[in-house]
Amino acid sequence: VNQWALQKISAEQAWDVSHGSSNVVVAIVDNGVRINHQDLSGNLWTNTGETANNGLDDDFNGYTDDVHGYDVADNDADPSPPTGISQSDEWNHGTHCAGIASAATNNGTGIASVGFNTRIMAVKCTKSSSGNGGQLTNVDDGITYAMRNGANVISMSFGSNGSSVTEQLLISSCINKGIVMVAAAGNDDTTAAFYPAAYNGVICVGATDQNDKKASFSNYGSRVDVMAPGVGIYSTLASGSGSDYGFFSGTSMACPMVAGLAGLVLAVHPSFTPAQVANQIKSTADNISAENPGLNGMLGGGRINASRAIGGSTSTGITAVNALTGVKLFPNPFSSQVAITGLIPNGNCVIECYDMEGRRVATPVNAQGTGAVVETSGLATGAYIIKLTSGGESACFRLMKF
Repeated sequence: VNQWALQKISAEQAWDVSHGSSNVVVAIVDNGVRINHQDLSGNLWTNTGETANNGLDDDFNGYTDDVHGYDVADNDADPSPPTGISQSDEWNHGTHCAGIASAATNNGTGIASVGFNTRIMAVKCTKSSSGNGGQLTNVDDGITYAMRNGANVISMSFGSNGSSVTEQLLISSCINKGIVMVAAAGNDDTTAAFYPAAYNGVICVGATDQNDKKASFSNYGSRVDVMAPGVGIYSTLASGSGSDYGFFSGTSMACPMVAGLAGLVLAVHPSFTPAQVANQIKSTADNISAENPGLNGMLGGGRINASRAIGGSTSTGITAVNALTGVKLFPNPFSSQVAITGLIPNGNCVIECYDMEGRRVATPVNAQGTGAVVETSGLATGAYIIKLTSGGESACFRLMKF
């Protein structure tokens, strides 16, 4: 009940296809992430080139001891917010966003998250001595850290009405490096531009409530790309001893939900560009026009649907972005081989096999005509995804090996 948003976006059906990949990293550029929280510590990105607490920049990336992220405001290796804060303090913001994007899931503790196994890179952009967790002073430094250290997605739950050419150039540099940029649309119930969400190439995220209505506070308009749940969102907090949870509302909460979904999309489609990830999320969103009369064209592609975004299961058992008509796989469950039959459109088809963490586990097969056989005898028992791509169309089939 507390996590109504995951049911709303069909996250469980998405997890039938993929649990995300530990190779995909979402950077939370915010006021800090409590890295020892019981529901975050297991999903933290680890800089394997760095040795903790030895006072050296072992990997020569310009940051000393940055094992799980960095505090670019205080220039130290602890990206956690100050301790001793209350559950309502603004210093909880980044930790709450991190849990939404990818708290450890199916671990018997706390909450689940859309990102499931996706890794979290913690980037703190506010000085601890400032006493104001609601103000981020070093966001460009934070984005730069994430860009230089291998983030696949950067989640930006902050912003203002001001813009700069320099910041757009930084964002464009990230996108050119293949990083998906996601930002909150703002909480002023207006169509005014809000940055960084309004920069070119950024996925601009508005917020919806439990009934798929635009949240009363959410910005909207032609700049919005997609909507996501952002009212009464339950997630991790930085307060207490590392086991606190609580409810926050805002487009700040909707943003990391989309960032976590972007991580899932990249687990299933690791070669996707930022533009392809954005299009995948927008084009598979649920239409919520009926719930929002008078706002046609103002809510982007609609409210995200995680299952559809990564090719979630349907009643036929086919997981499809655009189903290849007439193509079938058998047997299911399978033992050593999977046969693909049916007319292959456009003359040819590339067939790939992935495990549930999005890793390709069999040599791709090029099929022509009416079918092909995929050799899978070396695979362990479990669930797999067979992906078919032909002429711009793709379909994913979930199979079990015994």
